[in-house]
Amino acid sequence: MVRRFAENELAPFADEWEEKAYFPRSVFEKMAELGLAGMYCSGEYGGSDLDKVTAALIGEELGRVHRAMGFIFIHNMVLEIIYGHGTEEQRRRWLPPLASGEMLAAFGLTEPGAGSDAASIRTNAKRDGDHYVLNGQKCFITNADVADVITIAAKTDPGAGARGIGIFIVPKGTPGLSVPKVEKTMGVRSTHICEVVLEDCRVPADQLVGGVENKGFSMLMKGLEGGRITNGALALGVAQGAYEIARDYARQRNAFGSPIASLQGIQFILADMATEIEAARWLVRYAAWRKDQGLQGGMHSSMAKRYAADLAMRVTTDAVQVLGGYGYIQDYKVERMMRDAKMTQIVEGTSQIQRTIIAREILKD
Repeated sequence: MVRRFAENELAPFADEWEEKAYFPRSVFEKMAELGLAGMYCSGEYGGSDLDKVTAALIGEELGRVHRAMGFIFIHNMVLEIIYGHGTEEQRRRWLPPLASGEMLAAFGLTEPGAGSDAASIRTNAKRDGDHYVLNGQKCFITNADVADVITIAAKTDPGAGARGIGIFIVPKGTPGLSVPKVEKTMGVRSTHICEVVLEDCRVPADQLVGGVENKGFSMLMKGLEGGRITNGALALGVAQGAYEIARDYARQRNAFGSPIASLQGIQFILADMATEIEAARWLVRYAAWRKDQGLQGGMHSSMAKRYAADLAMRVTTDAVQVLGGYGYIQDYKVERMMRDAKMTQIVEGTSQIQRTIIAREILKD
């Protein structure tokens, strides 16, 4: 179903959307019709209640055609946080419009001085009667300019480090919330990367997720753990798509009187691509399975994300090389995939921070 959707609704338009940096809201609405806007909440709230293995399969199919459409997993991360940690009133208010596609969500964590070190965010939230007043700046926030609601991570206790963070649901149009800039990016252009500013932004206290201060960091880490799996799946899809283009080109392109696929140098490149993609596929799915089983999965999520992201960069680079000069022009799509692959090594924790997480786990006493 998702493969057919990607090939019919995304593939014919992906290059044009990327060229124009156009976010296709209608595609989000079509995704919602397929149940993809409410993956991680139950039918009681309009969701599809999908497991992480299924989500990983979806991510691979989207990444194979158009990595930018992976924004749907950030939307679902917000939904999952509210579903898993919100009050019943918050679930009933926010989940149905999010799951139906009536509302699009963004996730506001990263700041100019706080990327991989999420606990060092400086955006703060001060209680003022039945409201909180939020002040701060966020950067690299996906689709903040087109989102209907943004969850904002803010310090409710600035002296408590990671233990002093809350998550606030902030709808578009809230006074003091602005999106002053959409960045010009190397790739993944039809998903917008934005700056978000909060200036004396008053948010009702009942929009603090869970209604409890200082519990936000654990919510964030659980959300990011799942997000690393789906980012790994998206990266895997990018690698798969680039490999297929390179393989098919090698079969058709003739040099020295025969297809270049007959050359051992090309054969070795394609063989390594296929082998490493298969290895990444099972690593991603195993991490997803562990998450579904409730097993400790932070290390495996990091392994899946790191390996698949770095693989996507290698495979797309090699795919460009297989195509030669044609790989460097836009007609064959692998140059776009190469640019998109770079993002997978950065978002939701760089490849380097994933290695740090893995090392911390394997070196525990």
